[in-house]
Parts: sequence; structure tokens; C-alpha cells
Amino acid sequence: MEPKIQTGSLCFINTKVKFDSIKEDDVIAFKLEDGTMVTHRVIEITDEGFLRTKGDANESRDEIKTTKDNYVGKNLFSIPKIGYVVRLIQTTTGKIVFGTFIVLLIVVGFLFGDDDKKKMDKKEKSEE
Repeated sequence: MEPKIQTGSLCFINTKVKFDSIKEDDVIAFKLEDGTMVTHRVIEITDEGFLRTKGDANESRDEIKTTKDNYVGKNLFSIPKIGYVVRLIQTTTGKIVFGTFIVLLIVVGFLFGDDDKKKMDKKEKSEE
């Protein structure tokens, strides 16, 4: 979908947009037979009632027919590169790294957060 949606972007899909309200040039999400989610632009609405799609950077249209059955929703917006982070966090290694990072933040908060409270307590006592 480049250049409009960069590879690795996190796409926010409105699943409440009805299939029948989709128009040509809308960017939609749909599922392939293997469950893979795809975000492509609608280039044609056929007389049979299915959607023809094509990635903006692709030369040819998709061979899959998007119907009510595999349609997911309409793209609202996307955030570049965040999709890579989300995908990493979904792996075992990513979960370990992310969990470790959270624990370190908590530990650092406990170690350095108490100093501010002690300083405030000392300041209040000296003012009395």
C-alpha cells in the first residue's frame, strides 16, 4: 500500500463499517484463506457484488474476491513502523524483552522514586 500506508504500519480498522457501504478507492482490510489480514484499496465493485482490490504499489489487482465473508472493515488511519513493534511483542522473545523492560521500569521507579519523597519530608520538617 506504499506510499499511502508504509510497510510495517499499524492500521486501525473500523469493523463497524458495513460491506455494502464500501466505495471504490476506499482502503479496506480482508482475510485471505490462510487467515492472513490484508489491507488494500478497492478498485472495482463488480455486478456480482464482490470487491476487487489492489495494493497501491502492486502492478496487478488481487486475484482474491472480497465478499461479506472475508471482509473485515475499512481503514481509518495508520501509524508508520509501529506494526513492527507489535509483531515483535507477539513473539516469545519479544514478550520476554517487553516484560523485562516493564520490570526494569518498576524497579527504577522504586529505587529513584523514594528519593523525591524523602526530600519532601525533610523539607517539610525543616519548615516546621
